[in-house]
Amino acid sequence: MPGSPWCAEAFRQGCAFVNSLDPFWWTANLDGIIGKNRDWEAAGAQLRWYVQAKLLVCGQDAHETVHLVAHSHGGAVCGYALAAEEPVTVQTLITVATPVRDDMQHVWELARRRVALWVHIYTDGDWWQWLGSRFDGSFRFQRTMPLADYNLFVSGESHGSLMTPTLWTDRAWWAWLQPESGQPAVPVLSS
Repeated sequence: MPGSPWCAEAFRQGCAFVNSLDPFWWTANLDGIIGKNRDWEAAGAQLRWYVQAKLLVCGQDAHETVHLVAHSHGGAVCGYALAAEEPVTVQTLITVATPVRDDMQHVWELARRRVALWVHIYTDGDWWQWLGSRFDGSFRFQRTMPLADYNLFVSGESHGSLMTPTLWTDRAWWAWLQPESGQPAVPVLSS
């Protein structure tokens, strides 16, 4: 993600990252077969450690709040990081095209208490979001996050194009990550 169009535009927009040279990466294993979410849970624990360690290295309080931006199943990783006993405190959580799964509901209920503002961005015709919600033990499908403060629908985009910098600029979404809030951002990336 360093050097990606999204990161480049985020920097241009004045966003501050916990550490731009060493972003958080996780395996991106799909996991999630009827409640067996071990990879997401492990990556959530790693994300929690990463944020706390990077804040300390940057000279910031380890309990300082941050912004998390998560695409697709990166949202599940954030959910587990926030639901832990010693969670990261989050000013803003932005989940983009994250699959909505019944087996994650209890995780989101715990995580929600540690998020000041949660924005979920989704689009129609996103087959990846639909596929990512399968195998959760439910037969229903929804695109909106029930516990999010805002569910933003964007028509005509794809799973990946929701992270297009021009879309974020045109819709003024960078404002959620601005340094005026005094909090650094952590993009949750997949390998």
